[in-house]
Amino acid sequence: MHLPRQVSLATTHVPPATAVGTTQTLHCLIVATDEARRENFGFAAREGGWDVTLCCEPEAAIALARQRLLQMAIIDLSGAATDEAVNAADSPALRFLIEQLACTSRMLLLVCGNLDDPCEEVWARHLGVWMYLPGAIDGAELVGLCVAARETIDRLAVVARSRATRGGERKTFRLS
Repeated sequence: MHLPRQVSLATTHVPPATAVGTTQTLHCLIVATDEARRENFGFAAREGGWDVTLCCEPEAAIALARQRLLQMAIIDLSGAATDEAVNAADSPALRFLIEQLACTSRMLLLVCGNLDDPCEEVWARHLGVWMYLPGAIDGAELVGLCVAARETIDRLAVVARSRATRGGERKTFRLS
């Protein structure tokens, strides 16, 4: 078993266990206040071929996102709602983190939300998150989503290269 190397009190960085799909190293930031859920997300992302940085504090996650080129972030809102004391402090900070990442970065955002809060899903989709998951998810399903995220990144890279080779031109059509 590979144990994570401690980077600071707020974050842990773990290199990917496997490289699924491409040889490109893709970086994923995982933010969850619940340690067990954070480790579970980290395991799934590593199995999906991602280089993982684990973070338990939303404020530290914002700083990490500014320092490092990230292709995906997994943010757990549902873990913050399980404990009232944690929820009171961390839920608004996690929401602020999601808003900041959605507005200032070009990465896939996967948000694990609360099953009993449909307004949260509307809010997340309005921000343009790549995937919103109401309720808890783990195991093979989460690994599958991490693999799908890699495939999405690969497809977006192909589209970007295609646009670059065409000079970014767009064809316009004239109606007669």
